[in-house]
Amino acid sequence: MKIVVFDVAADRGGALSVLLAAHGAALRAEEHDWVFVTSQPELAESAHVSPRRYPWVKRSWLHRLWFDLMVAPKIVKQEKPDVVVSLQNVTTPLVHQRQVVYLHTALPFSPYRFKLGRNPKLWLYQQLVTRRIRRSVKKADKVVVQAPWIKKAVTQTTGIDPARLDVIRPTVTSPASTERYQATVAQRRRFFYPAGALPYKNHELIFAAAEKLQRADIDVEINCTISPEDLRILHLDHVPGNVQLIGHIPFEEVQHEYTQSALIFPSRLETVGLPLMEAQARQTFVLAADLPYAHDALAGYRNALFFDPNDPDGLADLIMPVAEGQSPHSTVPSPRAEQTTDPWDEFIRVVTNR
Repeated sequence: MKIVVFDVAADRGGALSVLLAAHGAALRAEEHDWVFVTSQPELAESAHVSPRRYPWVKRSWLHRLWFDLMVAPKIVKQEKPDVVVSLQNVTTPLVHQRQVVYLHTALPFSPYRFKLGRNPKLWLYQQLVTRRIRRSVKKADKVVVQAPWIKKAVTQTTGIDPARLDVIRPTVTSPASTERYQATVAQRRRFFYPAGALPYKNHELIFAAAEKLQRADIDVEINCTISPEDLRILHLDHVPGNVQLIGHIPFEEVQHEYTQSALIFPSRLETVGLPLMEAQARQTFVLAADLPYAHDALAGYRNALFFDPNDPDGLADLIMPVAEGQSPHSTVPSPRAEQTTDPWDEFIRVVTNR
């Protein structure tokens, strides 16, 4: 079977992780021929995997639009695949072959909305992307999603047959060391939020909760992976004294931080929330937003508490007993954290299953 995989959108972050994982699975699936169409990432070639790069796609939105409408259909016509796969949430136009879409954004299916006056670019992006992704989901022969909650949201929003959607949970890399969160006095007073400077990440909630803890003389330290320069993007102008802006840190340091700190995760918009799953692998104490994605990611996990993502007082009230050692901490491993099967092998099965 011949498969063409499109992912010209991926160049960093979670999207790039999706691309690299799919490419790795294709390298293992030697019984099929693969063509990977990307923009900037350079992928390894093999006897059955052929990369195609189009770096100019990233020059502007007009270049991307030209590629999607004119170049991508031409590639499919030239390659004559049995299946066309999109790792970028949308189908390829003017294509008659079977299409499989890997949906890894919650944006079109979440009640969270950007505000025109506060985030005009993100507001416009949401309007345009929401329509296109919903149309693509309706058109695709098979849609792969990362969590049960988003499958439910997609079917409710689009009305498509749930049988056309497969849930394949992502897994996290197993810890290279046996180091785990131990809930010592020092570790209970340290908290960590690994998230970029995006408005839906809800840093303002953490700042407000930290202010309350500071006024109550509760000794805690909260580390956020944003920089002082990011405050303007987030429309924040004051950093509480118990909050440290440590900036972006490497993946290995993030993993180590889970062993030294409890995780706070107040994000209003996620598909799965990978830090929640990474923290489970370290038995980290987790305080998470009371939202469907978090309940999916933390199902069955004993070291998790939930809070209203709009209530800083509620978050502060949860942090206090954790910091003071009043919340029990289980050392029983999370079954999901111990999962060893590669979800991308299951994705290959879905793609190649006629």
